[in-house]
Amino acid sequence: NHATTHYTVGQVFEGTDSSGRWAAWKYVQFLDAVVYIRGQIMTWANAAGTAVTNDRVGGTDIGSTQPAGIGSAIYTQNYYGFMKVSGYALVIGDGAVAAGESVVPHTVDGQMDTMGAGEENLVFGVALQADDIANDPLATSAMSLVQLKGLL
Repeated sequence: NHATTHYTVGQVFEGTDSSGRWAAWKYVQFLDAVVYIRGQIMTWANAAGTAVTNDRVGGTDIGSTQPAGIGSAIYTQNYYGFMKVSGYALVIGDGAVAAGESVVPHTVDGQMDTMGAGEENLVFGVALQADDIANDPLATSAMSLVQLKGLL
C-alpha cells in the first residue's frame, strides 16, 4: 500500500506465493472509495491497464465486468500496490459458488459469481472449492481457492 509509486505502474512480477506455487502479480493504482480488502476481484479503471477498481456500482470501472486481478491486501484509495494475476488466489464469493465452476466478476463490489450463459469472455478462473467463510483465514467472507486464468 504505497502513497507514491515504488515500481513501474503496470509492471508484472513473478515468483512463488506463500504456498510455494508459481504466481504473478501486477503493480497498479487502486481507484475509487470502496474499501479494498484482500480477495476482491478487480476490474479495469483505465485503458492503459495501470489502474483498477473494486467499485462495480459507482466507480471508474471502464471494462464493466472485465476482470483485471485479485486484491492481495488492504489498499487505500488512489494508492499503489500489487494484485495477483496468475496462480492460485483466495477470492471472495457470493456464497453460492460451487467447486469446479468457472467464475466471473459479480455485480456486487469486489465479489465473484458463477459464470452464466454468455459470460464466457469474463471468466477469470475455476473455483477449486465452494465459497465458504470456513475458507477465509480471517473468517469474515465467503471465499474459495481459485485457479486464475486469462488475466495476463
